[in-house]
Amino acid sequence: MNTLMVLSTAPHPLDPGKSYQPGAIHLELFDTPPEAVTECLRIAENIRALHNTQHFYCGNMT
Repeated sequence: MNTLMVLSTAPHPLDPGKSYQPGAIHLELFDTPPEAVTECLRIAENIRALHNTQHFYCGNMT
């Protein structure tokens, strides 16, 4: 499944501050090790999520 992440440094509209001073951000990107992927596929909640995703993209699959 493709994922799009959008980050914004815009000030919050309810911020009472008179001026906007954005802080520093730190981003990290990493690969998930294969053993973690297989371990995650054994968790019941993840199995349900995968099943629901298949339903969403592929129709009613059993």
